[in-house]
Amino acid sequence: MFAVTSKRFADWGYQRLSALKDRHRGEWHWIESKPVPLARLNRSLWRSAESSSNYYLLLFFSGAIATFGLLSGSSATVIGAMIVAPLMGPITAIAFALIMANRKLLRRSSLSLAIGSLLTVVTAALIAQITGIEELTSEILARTQPTLLDLGVALAAGAAGALAKSRRGISDALPGVAIAVALVPPISVVGVGKAVGS
Repeated sequence: MFAVTSKRFADWGYQRLSALKDRHRGEWHWIESKPVPLARLNRSLWRSAESSSNYYLLLFFSGAIATFGLLSGSSATVIGAMIVAPLMGPITAIAFALIMANRKLLRRSSLSLAIGSLLTVVTAALIAQITGIEELTSEILARTQPTLLDLGVALAAGAAGALAKSRRGISDALPGVAIAVALVPPISVVGVGKAVGS
């Protein structure tokens, strides 16, 4: 008796679920993530590879924040520097230029990246000299011995960044990618190393 009742209840539940599913079935194409048109992506990457005064100001502030965070041993401050840093734009543009065989964009983004990295190193070295650092914090030492795990993080974050840049509606992931890649703190460590002669 109990087995028959439970079978009827299961059949009734399955029928109700099927009816509910059929009633709410529809073509939900508008929910799907659409790719960014190539021309728009190209324009966006050209803009992000541009070495403007805003780019250099953001890099200066990012380098300063990262250096102060490294010297004080504050992880939260170092994370803040990663979000402010605009270095991901030129790096993404370099990858795009290599894929599309665009030499002009490659030159422009490489120059922006090189000058930006140099500016960050100089900023970190100046701050380290002014503050008179005497001993290296754990935050600094953690960035002096990269491993293959760091390469794995960089590859996965690069793929996530490329996906977020090329698909509409998932650009919210870019700050997370910037934190995962952590570009400015290691460059700032180079500047600190120069300042302390290490």
